[in-house]
Amino acid sequence: MNANIKSALEAEKVNAAAEFEKYIREYWAAFVAEFGDDTWALDKWSYDFTSRGEYFSRRRRVVYGFMRAHKTTEDYFGPSIQVLDEAAVAKAAAEYANQTIDQMIAKLEGKTGGLSEVEIVSISPGALEVNLRGKRGADLVTIEQRKILNMSSHGTLFNQYPALIYVNGKRFSEAAFKRAA
Repeated sequence: MNANIKSALEAEKVNAAAEFEKYIREYWAAFVAEFGDDTWALDKWSYDFTSRGEYFSRRRRVVYGFMRAHKTTEDYFGPSIQVLDEAAVAKAAAEYANQTIDQMIAKLEGKTGGLSEVEIVSISPGALEVNLRGKRGADLVTIEQRKILNMSSHGTLFNQYPALIYVNGKRFSEAAFKRAA
């Protein structure tokens, strides 16, 4: 892959980390809006099998690794509240950004391997969408690669990388594009 494209994607790591932090903070804010300072709410809702409980169980799994207890008094047995662990969020965001950008580079390398004159058309902040243009022989190829952050039914965050590929304006699936190479 073109070194300029790699460096442009590498520069988006800061934005990708910010996107991840925003996602975690939105889930945390929704949790706090629902339960306030109730420290037992995470455990209480994790065992509720209603549809509402399943929703909060998924949310619980997302934020659980980013929480820490904070004592509201000096008393060891006194009340405590759960707060967002900023260090854990920052560390996870940096890891997520490195992993995501590396995955995006690998995806694009696989698609642009047989192309010449590859250039960036656009890159959205955080590399959520990358548009490239290149040539395969006499054909003009446009690749619109997206990244979607999803959550499994178990609360695990994962990325999906759907792509639209156009050859001379005609849309091809990724598999058909590879077969035609």
